[in-house]
Amino acid sequence: MTQRFHRDYWQNASRLGPLRAVIDPRDASGEKNRSIHAHHQEQLRLFLSDLPIPTGLPVLDLGCGTARHRALLQAHGRPYLGID
Repeated sequence: MTQRFHRDYWQNASRLGPLRAVIDPRDASGEKNRSIHAHHQEQLRLFLSDLPIPTGLPVLDLGCGTARHRALLQAHGRPYLGID
């Protein structure tokens, strides 16, 4: 696909809001996306609590989209680098 297609796609998706842009753009009410996001956040919290890596080491979020996990990772003392 062309670079222009990707740029246009993501520009249009960004107008949908942070969760619709990266989870399900058809979820107009937002209920499904909020539920999925909450589940992802809880799984990430569990993962971080079991992670045997000292805080302070950076986390690379590949395919970060709208960087919706940044605040949680930073709250756990992880410098954040998101790449999409």
